Amino acid sequence: MSNGVIVRPIQPGDHAAWLSLWEGYLTFYKAAAPAEMKALTWSRLHDPMVPLHGWMALRDGKPIGLTHAQEHLSTWSAGPYVYLEDLYVDESARGSGAGRALIDAVYEHGDKIGAAKVY
Repeated sequence: MSNGVIVRPIQPGDHAAWLSLWEGYLTFYKAAAPAEMKALTWSRLHDPMVPLHGWMALRDGKPIGLTHAQEHLSTWSAGPYVYLEDLYVDESARGSGAGRALIDAVYEHGDKIGAAKVY
């Protein structure tokens, strides 16, 4: 926990909050994703056979940020790599420590699975 920020894995009941943050992420990067891709990403986050993971940052119980990371094999090590693919903190919560806390969650996941590298 950092400055009242709690980070936890994204849960099935988080869909509306995740979607709102994901839309903020896309807007920030001046990008768009069709509804089908958003639905597919959401389903992948909850499929145990897909090595895509997500975490949500909350402050006072309110979702303020998210990150997605994926595991993959490497030709350079026996252990997997973890790639932090997406990171977003709502503009109103920037400077709260949420970004750092989300990054730390990805590194903790890498440690947990014995990743050779997190990037």
